[in-house]
Amino acid sequence: MKRWWKRPAAKASESPALASLMQQTAEASESRMTANASQTAPEQETMSQPITAFLQTVCEQIRTKKAHRSVRRELEGHIADLVEELMAEGMERQEAERVAVARMGDARDIGRQLNEVHKPVIEWGLIGIVATMLGLGLFYMYVLDLRMGTSFTNTDLFADQVLFAVIGIILAGAIWLYDYRSLARKSWLLYALAVVLMLYTAFLAPAMNGSRVFIALPFGSIHAMMAVMFLLIVSNASVTSVREWTFQRTGAELLARVVVPIVFFAATNAFVLLALYLSSSLVQLWILRISWQQKLVTTASGLSAMTLLALLKPYHLERFLSQIFPSAEGENFVVSLLSAHIKEAGWFGNGPVALDERLAGLHSEGLFSVMIHTYGWLMGIGFSALVLTFIVRAAIIGSKVRDPFGKLLIAGLVSIMGLQFVWSILMSLGWAPFAGVSMPLVSYGGNSMLLHMLAIGLILSVAKQQRVSSGERSSSLVGKRA
Repeated sequence: MKRWWKRPAAKASESPALASLMQQTAEASESRMTANASQTAPEQETMSQPITAFLQTVCEQIRTKKAHRSVRRELEGHIADLVEELMAEGMERQEAERVAVARMGDARDIGRQLNEVHKPVIEWGLIGIVATMLGLGLFYMYVLDLRMGTSFTNTDLFADQVLFAVIGIILAGAIWLYDYRSLARKSWLLYALAVVLMLYTAFLAPAMNGSRVFIALPFGSIHAMMAVMFLLIVSNASVTSVREWTFQRTGAELLARVVVPIVFFAATNAFVLLALYLSSSLVQLWILRISWQQKLVTTASGLSAMTLLALLKPYHLERFLSQIFPSAEGENFVVSLLSAHIKEAGWFGNGPVALDERLAGLHSEGLFSVMIHTYGWLMGIGFSALVLTFIVRAAIIGSKVRDPFGKLLIAGLVSIMGLQFVWSILMSLGWAPFAGVSMPLVSYGGNSMLLHMLAIGLILSVAKQQRVSSGERSSSLVGKRA
């Protein structure tokens, strides 16, 4: 009669059960590598032919080549433990190895199950949401081109957006194939690149509308400070638990990740991006394992910094006060136009009729008002529900991630995108000050589209590495004892 093979209780702590293979982390892999490295060369060379054949057959069933090394290490560890137990019972090594391999079970069956475990996870739900948003963006660029013509922005919105979307999809697919975990080892390289971009924009970039955020290139321009924001968020995801920091480490991290960005974002007049960056950084910090006191103090400090920065320029205060005390001629004039644009929309809207050309940001910051103006509150509510679904879905993916770097990466990227969606929607409704915030994936813009699609690719790359649920892990992959 066959039964599940179980190791003796005395040995249980020496090597994890094979079911844990399905939830391998980088730490577990490194631990096994260290253990194997401690073995002598002769011991490695004396691996018998049955063991070699067993491992080879298992790996042949696993299509993900990168998983082969970790699978081999884990299986070798289990077989070695079994061989030691059998030899302690009086068996010769050769016979013990043969019996140990037999007890592991059918190699092909184990390999097929492990192939399912290591098969990349594709988040079709999130992909579907992103595809819907891209489609809506293209549709509304076509509507704006159709009703207002290229004279509206002196460009072909629809054709450009199609090009941006195609390039963005290619970039997201390439990042999905990339192992995001390697970015953790390059975090300071990403930070150094962000510093170089900040220095260039602060001192060499031309001023445009009072800001120095773009770098001119022969084929166009790059929104350097938006790229800096994403580089810093990815770099911040590699930060270890604050509990492990010394006083010197704490000072260095605050200087590098808070003070330096504040100085350069302020110097380039990119206060909106700075607010997005600080808000996203606070979200990442709250996910770190720190005390509630540390979280509250840090949050209060971050909010104080953002408030102080908002007061550095008089128009920031005027814009905020005009939102509290509206006036037809105040700083909230654009917000008033956007909200007035949708007041008479009704449930089904006015259709793609002529739009108010005074609102030059209808293709970007004011796109949500266009949605409601053309197809009514049903469209507005439906799109808001789509945004909420995107945020919740991405948050669920992040909650399942065990890798601290991946969890912080998703938290930072989703918080940036979610805040942009929410602010742009509230701004169009007249419930938030006008701050030039457009909606990711939907509003017009090459820089925004490409950077946000890269962010989507990173989120999907993190999700790809996740394995089956803990309930499915409970079934043992180890063979049965005869």
